[in-house]
Amino acid sequence: MTTPTTGRAPASRVSSSRPRKTKDLQAAVIYLTGLPYVQAVGMVGVCTSTGNAAYLGAAEPRLGALATVAAFLPSPAIFTMLYGSEEGVAARRAQAAASRDKCEQTGEVDFVPAYSETDPAAIDYGPAGSYDYYLNESRANIPAYRNETAVMSLTEFLEFAPITQAPAITTPTMVVHSDGSAFPDQAKKLYEGLAGEKELVWADGNHYDYYDSGAQIDSAVANVSRFFRTHLVAGPAT
Repeated sequence: MTTPTTGRAPASRVSSSRPRKTKDLQAAVIYLTGLPYVQAVGMVGVCTSTGNAAYLGAAEPRLGALATVAAFLPSPAIFTMLYGSEEGVAARRAQAAASRDKCEQTGEVDFVPAYSETDPAAIDYGPAGSYDYYLNESRANIPAYRNETAVMSLTEFLEFAPITQAPAITTPTMVVHSDGSAFPDQAKKLYEGLAGEKELVWADGNHYDYYDSGAQIDSAVANVSRFFRTHLVAGPAT
C-alpha cells in the first residue's frame, strides 16, 4: 500500500509523519482482516519501512506476522553519527522548524535532495558511490522518482526510533539482515528486544543488493515466505 506520505502519494513531498503512517497501516490491517476471504495479514518492511513495520507490530494485535529486510533502524546515536555531532542534529532540527514556520506563513515548502554525493544539505549525504542506487538512471533514478525531501519533515524523522518498539512486539517476527546492510548492530538489537516468537536470518550481500540483486532478493523472499506460511496460513485472522 502507499500511505499519504510515502511512495508516489503527493503529500510525500511535503511532510512525512510516522504516527499517520502507523494509523494508515493499522487501517489497512483492520480492513483486510475484516474481509471474509482473508485468513491473516502480515507485513514486510524493507530499509526505512522496517521502522514503520516495527511501530505497526507494537500497536496492532491483529497483525499475524512481521518481517524486516535490510532494515534501517535509526536512533539518537545514529542520527548524531550521520549529522556529525549533537550540534549537527540540533542544526537540522532548527532548519526543519524554520521551514515549517515558513510553510505555515507563506505556503512555500523548502526541499533538499533526499540522497546526494555532492550536496551536504541532503538528508542522506555520502561520498561517491554511496547512493548509486538512488542516483543511477539504470536503477532507481527513474523519471517517476523525485529525489527530494521537505526540510520540515526532519522534525518527525529525527524522532524516529523503531528499536524502542521491540519489547511491545509480540507478533511473530523474522529479521533478515547481513553484515553489509545498514547498521547491522541495530538489526541485532531489534531482534534481541522482540517479545514474541522470532527468527534471525543472517545472510550475505550489501544493503542495496536487497533492492535489485536477484540472489539476495530471492533468498529474502524464500525465507520470509517460509516464515509467513508458518504463521499466517496456519491460523485464522482475529
